Amino acid sequence: MIRVLEKHFLRRREEEARAFPAP
Repeated sequence: MIRVLEKHFLRRREEEARAFPAP
């Protein structure tokens, strides 16, 4: 169960990083 949450969280972070790229 935790693995699923981890994957979901990581994917969301990836999308956020893509939407707001670091300078």
